[in-house]
Amino acid sequence: MHNDDSKRFESLKVNASKISVTGSIKYDVSLDEHIVSWGKDLRRLLGNERSVLIAASTHQGEDEQILQAYKMAKEKIEDLLLILVPRHPERFDSVSELVVSNGLKIIRRSETNLSEVTSDTDVYLGDTMGEMLIMMAASDIVFMGGVL
Repeated sequence: MHNDDSKRFESLKVNASKISVTGSIKYDVSLDEHIVSWGKDLRRLLGNERSVLIAASTHQGEDEQILQAYKMAKEKIEDLLLILVPRHPERFDSVSELVVSNGLKIIRRSETNLSEVTSDTDVYLGDTMGEMLIMMAASDIVFMGGVL
């Protein structure tokens, strides 16, 4: 990847001695030890025995597809919990309504005590800001939105 980036600049006639590819801050993230610890704490409260899938940073139109996929997966993995995190805060309420309209039991991170997450909770709605990495650390599988 780094070599490809460098070659692209060279093709634009940039002198190779002036090119330095340092990586991608999007992919070269190192997690603070507190995030990992908080993720483990969250996982314990969600249920260590459960399988947890997070659909992170979802865009409008993806949530319906994710919920349908969740329902199909739930037929095979009965204890599956979906953490659903819409990308934009203005969508939190409409995504919550969508989950309910699909007949699924939802708990919103912003409105509940975590002890309310029970084995029959289907969806844990990540409707807070700045906590995505904690929720990812609490998950077994990560689906990153914006790709459907």
